[in-house]
Amino acid sequence: MTKETRGLALIAGIYFLLFVIPHFIHFSYGNQSLRMIIPLLAYIFLALFGLYVLRYRLKENLLWIKQHKLKSLGITLLVFLAMTFFTIAGSFLAQLGYSFFNIDQANLTNDTNIGSAMNLFPVPLLILVLGVLGPFVEEIIYRYILLNFLKKYCSAGVAIFLSSLCFAMIHVNHFTANELLGVLPHFMSGIVFAYTYYKTDNLLFSSAVHIFNNTSIFLLI
Repeated sequence: MTKETRGLALIAGIYFLLFVIPHFIHFSYGNQSLRMIIPLLAYIFLALFGLYVLRYRLKENLLWIKQHKLKSLGITLLVFLAMTFFTIAGSFLAQLGYSFFNIDQANLTNDTNIGSAMNLFPVPLLILVLGVLGPFVEEIIYRYILLNFLKKYCSAGVAIFLSSLCFAMIHVNHFTANELLGVLPHFMSGIVFAYTYYKTDNLLFSSAVHIFNNTSIFLLI
């Protein structure tokens, strides 16, 4: 087992322990401040550790971008446009589902937690952690680790679908119809990010657009 593999296993284990398990068993760390602080600290650690573990690969990714500036710009713009289109399409499908099943629109726990965090912490800190570091960690988990793992056992299309489904499900708190419809935009954007990483083998493209999207949301609030 290489150092990178051991490092990625540690990142995946910590993420699973601090984010996935508490999310699905509805575990609470106690008071509201503690519930916010632990994920923020975890994102900071995982992002910095991820940069260290993937430092050589990310340097190669960055070098390729520097050597192909115009092409890289085109890829980034194309990914951004695709993400925007697919996210809007996901929102449209969700609205159709709400109307068809005559159910209320979901208030996703992820969105509620962000609103609570903004009442507890400075906005610049949240932009850094949730707008920049958080998306980078998610790209490592769902694209670099999970997608690469799934590709060993199934086709690329299935791997992209499953990794995007997992990415969407982490934003679901209760498996109700309205919440499942509510994460359709996340699933659709996940498809774009996963396909981008699959085609480019460069984590920086999907990370850049994911970070831009999350940061823009904070700046518009």
